[in-house]
Amino acid sequence: MKVLGKPTSTGNVADTYTPYLGYEVSDPVPGTLMVVIPDRIVTEIYLYPKQRLTRQEAIDKFGLDYQIVRYSADDCLDEGGTVPMYENPEGDVEQIEYRQRGLALSVHGAEVDTIMFVAKPFGPTHSRCTGQASQGPA
Repeated sequence: MKVLGKPTSTGNVADTYTPYLGYEVSDPVPGTLMVVIPDRIVTEIYLYPKQRLTRQEAIDKFGLDYQIVRYSADDCLDEGGTVPMYENPEGDVEQIEYRQRGLALSVHGAEVDTIMFVAKPFGPTHSRCTGQASQGPA
């Protein structure tokens, strides 16, 4: 709050009930910033642009030092909330990642709908479910 000021909204993340603070921002793109703060420590920051960016607009804005990473859900670890992800070249979740800068852009089709500020990759490089039965939806 010292850096961002008074939030425009507060609440709890829907699936985890973790507290967040919301802000309207103009940089790096106009949108709504959601700062997730369990135990009063920032753990996640999401920026939802007011207007979705095309993949090319995002690359033009953030630079060429990215990598495309695909993820899959580790379904055997599903406990009714957010399912952990793992890197999978065949995964259905695609991100443009600037790992050296802690940025990850969520891609849906040809558009970026979320810009995430992260401290590490979203998941391990392999499934932790190998040899386990899936608990996820069939």
